[in-house]
Amino acid sequence: GSYWQDRFQPIDGGRRLSAVNGDPYQWLAFGNDQGGSRFTTAALITPANADQLEPAWTFRTGEVPPPISAKGSMEFESVPLKVGDNLFICTQNNTVISVDADSGKEVWRTRPPIDFKGSAVRRCRGISYAAVPGGGLCAERLLMGTLDDQLIALDVKTGKLCPGFGKNGAVDLKPGAGRNPAGFRFVSSPPAIVRGVAVVGSFVFDNQTTDSVPGVIRAYDVVTGELRWAWSVMHPKAWPTPKPGESYPRGGPNMWTAPSADEALGLVFIPTGNPSPDYWGGMRSPEQDRYGSSIVALDVATGDVRWHFKTVHHDVWDYDVGSQPVLADLPTGKGTVPAVLAPTKQGDIYVLDRRTGKPLTEVVERAVPQGPPPGDRLAPTQPFSVGFPSFMPAVMKESSMWGATPIDQMLCRISFRKLRYEGHYTPGSEKGAIHDPGANGVFNWGSLSVDKARRIAIVNTSLMAFVDTLIPRRNADAAGMHAYGDQPAKASGPPVKKFSEFSFPFPQMQTPYAIDTSPFLSPLRIPCKRPPWGTIAAIDLDTRKILWEQPFGTSRGQGPLGALSLPIGVFSHGGAVTTLGGVTFIAATIDSHIRAFDTATGRLLWQGSLPAGG
Repeated sequence: GSYWQDRFQPIDGGRRLSAVNGDPYQWLAFGNDQGGSRFTTAALITPANADQLEPAWTFRTGEVPPPISAKGSMEFESVPLKVGDNLFICTQNNTVISVDADSGKEVWRTRPPIDFKGSAVRRCRGISYAAVPGGGLCAERLLMGTLDDQLIALDVKTGKLCPGFGKNGAVDLKPGAGRNPAGFRFVSSPPAIVRGVAVVGSFVFDNQTTDSVPGVIRAYDVVTGELRWAWSVMHPKAWPTPKPGESYPRGGPNMWTAPSADEALGLVFIPTGNPSPDYWGGMRSPEQDRYGSSIVALDVATGDVRWHFKTVHHDVWDYDVGSQPVLADLPTGKGTVPAVLAPTKQGDIYVLDRRTGKPLTEVVERAVPQGPPPGDRLAPTQPFSVGFPSFMPAVMKESSMWGATPIDQMLCRISFRKLRYEGHYTPGSEKGAIHDPGANGVFNWGSLSVDKARRIAIVNTSLMAFVDTLIPRRNADAAGMHAYGDQPAKASGPPVKKFSEFSFPFPQMQTPYAIDTSPFLSPLRIPCKRPPWGTIAAIDLDTRKILWEQPFGTSRGQGPLGALSLPIGVFSHGGAVTTLGGVTFIAATIDSHIRAFDTATGRLLWQGSLPAGG
């Protein structure tokens, strides 16, 4: 099953919520506030007493998803809300559970009527809270996107569906999708609640076909569920509602992670994905490329684009923006400026004026490797953030190869010589190209946390290289590769060659190449690249300097090195929480621990084991 463990002793659980006053004992949004700061004004736990933490209670969801295909995944990634006295979580199956924060006892559980047909990927990163005018049922409500492409509203106190929202508490998101196989598109991250609307994106199955389901982003009235506007992610203006039988523009980018919002400016900040597919762009139109892998500010009232900033030109590396943009006010030579911090998979953090999208710290265009596969094209330069600390991995050399034994290292060196690698943004190749970082990125959906009192940003990085191999279409077709939701094709030849047992092959139909993506591993299943493979760091937002950085996580329980607890730094996905008390809490690593650090110094204050990691 899945677990939620409260490692803090209960603290005044009776305090009521306020969306404005910064109540330290509430957590009302995915990142605690609309700007995604992941900061709380709770101050009881400090560096002086954090080592006294003990488990208060353990809650088990009891949710075990039914068997799904070997190609699928199911992940418990829920970020709980704290509203009033209770915690609210969603499970992989979209079950919503209310838990008493003092006792850990279940208050209510709702299993919405969901059609799981075709749900090969199951995850729910969180739910959203909204208080609406009036009293009674659903005056306070929870909004959640579902695996079968719905947006539902539940009463906070009872878990009942809100009858005045959509049809019997649910809005169907499928109209306007066109051909949309079950499970191809669904909402995996919580909507942004701003100025009375819920702004909703969606997961879209990667690398299947050029004719992908629309990644349209929509705003719905939080009271009625009425559609206010829709943005196609390809055009500067909101897109009209399609007529019956028509669809929103297909094959464009989407937004699978969480957006952030500025209530005063009336803007919602959209981190966009890639046009489909991720690793081939020869057929993309200018409209498909325009807003991909970008931060886009939309007008909350209209859905029109106010500004956008591209983090990658013509992205063929799956470097979509997976992190929620984080809002912070930063000092400049012209006074304090409202900023948005955009962590990226590449490891750069772009600092933009959130009113205009103009960089507040220096960004330069640098020449990158050329020589695309026949039929594709590459941008001659890419934007690099040089005026703010970057966590982009250093360019590898053969001497960067690592191994558990001399033979292991030698085999990694041999692989390094055989594969294509020319540094950052190496083009794709049929012989395999090393991309460092790989598509999981340096930063992913955990984003970063801003300690508003100390003006420190806490980041956790993953530093895993991948090998991405282009598979000629004739070989992919002969192997029977087909898009998700299509009838399996009969194989007339051998299976495609995979780089490792951890490879993920994707068909990329209607393009000259399928793709095989794999971590760059040794024969002993250890990363070929020298550790650390993950770090945690603090950035002074006033000086734009790194205060401290260190390996994050140990080898405990991980592969051949699992019997040891080597502080080598490991892969992490989730993010940190910073507190007014000066403690950073984070439980993102795959070594299944939650840790407390001194925010100012990086000193490890406490750690506890968990039943799962990541």
